Amino acid sequence: MAIRKSEPTWRRTSLFTATLGISILLSGQVGHADRTTAVTPAQQPVAQPAATQDNGTAQQTATVAAGQENLASVTTQHQYGTADQPIIVISDDLNAEPRQKYQEQLEKCIAEEKQDEEAIQNDQKESVDISGQIGTLTAKSYYDYTKHPENYDNTDAPAELQEILKNYEQLKQKVATQQNAVDEEEQLVAKKKKVSDDWEKFVDEQEKRGTHPMAEYWNKSAAYLSDLRVHIDKLRKMEKALWDDENTLSTLSSSLSDEIEKNKSWIYSKIEQRSDIIALRTKEKQLDEDAHKRFGQTILLGNQIKTLPDVIATVKPEDYAVNKLITRTIHIVIPGQAPTDIKQVASCYAHQIRDGQKITYEEWQKDSWSWKAYTPKAYFGYNCDVTEVPAVTVYHDTPNQTITVTYTAQAGLDNNYDHNDHGNYAWLDHYQLSGDQLQVSGWHATSDVKNKPYHYLIVFDNTTHSEVTRLMVRQTARPDIAVVHNVYGAGLAGFQTNLDLPAAVLQAGDHLSLISRYTDDQAGNGDATDYWFDLQMDQGNHGYLDVAQVQNGKLHVAGWHATNQAFGRDHHVLILFDASRGHEIARVNATNAERPDIAKIYPTVGNATMAGFVGDFDLTPELVTDNLQIISRYSSDADANSDYVDFWSAPRRLTTDTSNQGWLDDVSVRDGQLHIVGWHATDRSLGRKYHYIIIFDATPGIGHELRRFNITDQEVSRPDVAKAFPTIMTAGNSGFNISFANDPDFTEEHDLQIISRWTDDPAGNGNAVDYWFKPV
Repeated sequence: MAIRKSEPTWRRTSLFTATLGISILLSGQVGHADRTTAVTPAQQPVAQPAATQDNGTAQQTATVAAGQENLASVTTQHQYGTADQPIIVISDDLNAEPRQKYQEQLEKCIAEEKQDEEAIQNDQKESVDISGQIGTLTAKSYYDYTKHPENYDNTDAPAELQEILKNYEQLKQKVATQQNAVDEEEQLVAKKKKVSDDWEKFVDEQEKRGTHPMAEYWNKSAAYLSDLRVHIDKLRKMEKALWDDENTLSTLSSSLSDEIEKNKSWIYSKIEQRSDIIALRTKEKQLDEDAHKRFGQTILLGNQIKTLPDVIATVKPEDYAVNKLITRTIHIVIPGQAPTDIKQVASCYAHQIRDGQKITYEEWQKDSWSWKAYTPKAYFGYNCDVTEVPAVTVYHDTPNQTITVTYTAQAGLDNNYDHNDHGNYAWLDHYQLSGDQLQVSGWHATSDVKNKPYHYLIVFDNTTHSEVTRLMVRQTARPDIAVVHNVYGAGLAGFQTNLDLPAAVLQAGDHLSLISRYTDDQAGNGDATDYWFDLQMDQGNHGYLDVAQVQNGKLHVAGWHATNQAFGRDHHVLILFDASRGHEIARVNATNAERPDIAKIYPTVGNATMAGFVGDFDLTPELVTDNLQIISRYSSDADANSDYVDFWSAPRRLTTDTSNQGWLDDVSVRDGQLHIVGWHATDRSLGRKYHYIIIFDATPGIGHELRRFNITDQEVSRPDVAKAFPTIMTAGNSGFNISFANDPDFTEEHDLQIISRWTDDPAGNGNAVDYWFKPV
């Protein structure tokens, strides 16, 4: 059953509410229709003087005389009113009659609801009983099928079930036949055994009596026993065969049970076809439908019972939608052609509320509140006095507008041309890529343009045999073409524009063509005259590493990488690769830079203008000794590990001089201070940014460190050293000059040795390169 529901609480509540509503109505506490003048959305409601009341009855205004005669003269228009006319009061209480009608409706609803609920309860009870009967019959039938499936029509059963049933029935019949044969054989063996046993008893008695001769008896006894053994052996074989088939039948029975369980839904469908179940189902369905119908009625009645008291108190207002269309007409005038109009319509609407004698409007609502911008079409040989009709925001009080767009003929268009020249002439002066824009300039001259005034440029992909993009273009003056080709409009045959190309097309490197088309169709189709230009787009992968040097404690690299394969791969990284050891050292995001020189060399590489790159890497010791390569990589992956295009710079050594040079210019004591001046130049200091000066006691038998001083970032410029060792990059900043209080250990009795150390350890140990100066 679909409905199993006791009496809802809200229904009992609704009866109470309805009763309360009726009592309020009967007490006369009801409102009267307002008597205010209608207002439009553009106006604010005007407060009206309160009507004089006497014993709860509104007085009529002087506008309408009392009496039936005046009522008869009032028109329907006056009764309902409009937004443009004042409202005329025609009755003290327009809602009196509707209230009485709704009150009677309320009482009727309450009575009908009670009847429907009683009927629903009866239908539900009977339906529950029928459901129980159906459930019992269905369960019993299914159980019976599992035990005796052969008693049912299985002609339309699933194939696997039919096959198992067939094998099961055949084997079951065979086992039954075998069982009968075994039973018969057992009976025969029993009879023969009795005959043999009886004969043995007879022989024994004769032998006890001394009857002679006994040989004949014994021979007959042996014959009985022999025959008995034959039948016993036969019985054993029959029992063995029966036992084997019974085992097979048991296995098949288990498979049949599984198959029956698998096809339970089909079995239940067969059970549902029983005439007694069909009859019960039909009756149950009818009861459910009756209950549903009554239940829907009680819901509607209940809703009315809840709503009617409010409706009675104030008659439900009527709701009317008021729409307003505001139009801008773009009037297009082309010499020699009929004018055309383009209509742009904005719409707005408001809701008009009529409540008895009162009409009000809600606020104006948006539908379409603007006229869109309009760009006049390019028309060969004509100038337009308007470049664009701007977009305009529209309000409900915006007036309709008309904009006139006028075309005027350009100078140089006349009939003084060779009417017999039907040639189609064109040339592509220049084309290049700037980003994903194809910049083109050229000319296309043909007398066909006289009847085909719309000029389009189309990019066509010859690889995929599909159009890439199209653009309507305006003509430019080309007086030089008019000198060469005396065809209509040759002096205006020039074009120059930019066309946007998809990144996928540029990345794929497809074979492209540019089509210049004159047509009589504003959309660029129709009757057309085309000229095809072949576009030779660069498919290479170009690049160069201009700079790789140490700047500000970093490995600074700069170069360029230009390729159309970079389109759609927006992540640009630089990878520092150790070519000597075959592994990546580090990677950084590239900073792209303008390279107008590269754009001149590769005009059809879209990213050539911004092909430059710069980047800085932290220095590491292996940068000094190993061959290095910079990989410029464009990738669609933020990690730059997939879908990429690489440019590998040639391997190079950061420095070719790995020598370790140094000198002490001065070690002296002045004013109680020990002064040490000198320099230590080696490119092996790259990647070892901490610089220490260590005082070592080299006196025989002592040999230990006395003091160390961290002079990192205190290096002194030594241009003289840079001049002496031009192949050491760090030589120009290799000097040191330190002073510190003299120590008693720094005496003439001790041999002091100065050590200059570059290390990657902040404490002055670790991976270091030292220069040991001679003892002083």
